Amino acid sequence: MSVLAIRVFLLYLPMVAHAQPIDPHALFEEKCGRCHEHAGTFARETLTIENGEVVRLRSSKPVLKTLASHFGKLPDAKADQIVDMFRHQILSGGLYESKCRFCHDPAKDLARQTLIMREGRIIDRYTGQSVEDLLSYHGRLESGEQQVMLDMLT
Repeated sequence: MSVLAIRVFLLYLPMVAHAQPIDPHALFEEKCGRCHEHAGTFARETLTIENGEVVRLRSSKPVLKTLASHFGKLPDAKADQIVDMFRHQILSGGLYESKCRFCHDPAKDLARQTLIMREGRIIDRYTGQSVEDLLSYHGRLESGEQQVMLDMLT
């Protein structure tokens, strides 16, 4: 590889790394996992949504503000994604735990290992089947629950 090619590669490397999507669950595990339990359990047991904002149950303090100054000190873009993940976990009400967990791995593992995004749709990487189609008959989900599950897996 020529020196010029290496320089060009090194120039574009930060842009490629920056373009990678953030896995908010992995970020939670890395920054918060030593002190806090599983993200979904943590969200459903200690947080709530008030006036559209994710807040702490006991103090009603916005979680976004807490993340900026808390031990992990997350930058705004990453904190926003963690809070969005918490929002989905609160709104899901533990649906995956109650309807899927006895047969499947934890949702984070299922999503990371089995599912892929293709043209804006979640696809089972092994069968090529749309998860939206799969959920229409799999998992004993009612019609309203199917969309909740799809959003959560996304």
